[in-house]
Amino acid sequence: MKKTLTIIAMIIILGTMLFVLTGCGNSDNNSETNNNGNSSNNIVSASGEAWVNNSTNIAYIFQDGGTYKSYTLNNGAWISNGDGTYKIAGTSLTLDGTAYPYSIEGNNLILTISGSKYTYAKQPFTPIGTTAEESDKNLVLSSSQAWVEKDDVATTGYIFNSDGTYTYHWGDEFPVSSQGTWSTSGSTLTIKANDVDAQSYTYKISGDKLTITNAFGDSHTYTKQVKP
Repeated sequence: MKKTLTIIAMIIILGTMLFVLTGCGNSDNNSETNNNGNSSNNIVSASGEAWVNNSTNIAYIFQDGGTYKSYTLNNGAWISNGDGTYKIAGTSLTLDGTAYPYSIEGNNLILTISGSKYTYAKQPFTPIGTTAEESDKNLVLSSSQAWVEKDDVATTGYIFNSDGTYTYHWGDEFPVSSQGTWSTSGSTLTIKANDVDAQSYTYKISGDKLTITNAFGDSHTYTKQVKP
């Protein structure tokens, strides 16, 4: 009888140890819970939504796996600032290696940066290039074509893609000089090269000609043709 009780006690102890090792704690960063009771799963944006600050015109989309996308509102279009990584530990949200205090209160994400609190509201969100209405399809050519300008200095041109990205080419062999995102609103073409502030131009398409004019009135006319 004594031997049986000893065996039962050992089984109970082993079961308790297994519970502690497997049932307590959670090593999954995306399911960690902070001191306000908010699971970090709450920060992951649903499809078609983002955390938006309408004062600073900055938006974030947090994704499963610890990555995020950020956007800036420019001339009525949300322009991509690129991707980054995030991590949550307690009430700390780390973006690309820099930690910020944060909390989620209902549909609001409160982020403290340099002692100031910024509120990002969860709301419907559509970045540029994801719907046909956001961009002028006439700028998008076939895969073998480009908007090209030739002068005494070099051959330059643009290729606008249907997903809201573009490449700018400079040189006789038409190499890529820069790339980024684009959108249109009325007669305004907004171009944002990677790691550069967005620039807006007026534009006009007439037949196979595209004329782009900057804020100083300088114009360039590109012709629709087969890529050089």
